[in-house]
Amino acid sequence: MELPFERAALRGDPMPEGMALYEQAAFQALRGLYALYRRGGISREDAAREKEKILEAYRQEGADWARSREITQAHARLWQNIEAAANRYGRERTLDHADAFVRAVYGAGVKAGKGEMP
Repeated sequence: MELPFERAALRGDPMPEGMALYEQAAFQALRGLYALYRRGGISREDAAREKEKILEAYRQEGADWARSREITQAHARLWQNIEAAANRYGRERTLDHADAFVRAVYGAGVKAGKGEMP
């Protein structure tokens, strides 16, 4: 057993709540594979090969999901920073606030070197 929901899939249990789509797909695939094996529709060797393909897809999709989540969170932080800088400039139109706004917009994700703006 490798996945936290694999025993439930093996028993043919209903799908647990709160799973990401890639987890749901892996659960359904494993549950179907185990059912097919129990019915004698697939050999143990073929089932092991199929399971490894399911696990590899699960790992890849999980990694993709995590990267997508990180990008989404970074994007949200970017817009929060831009909005905060714009609000500060809107309340008090100073050169410092204007510079902060420009840094928030154009320096997003850029590490400042010596003498550089961000």
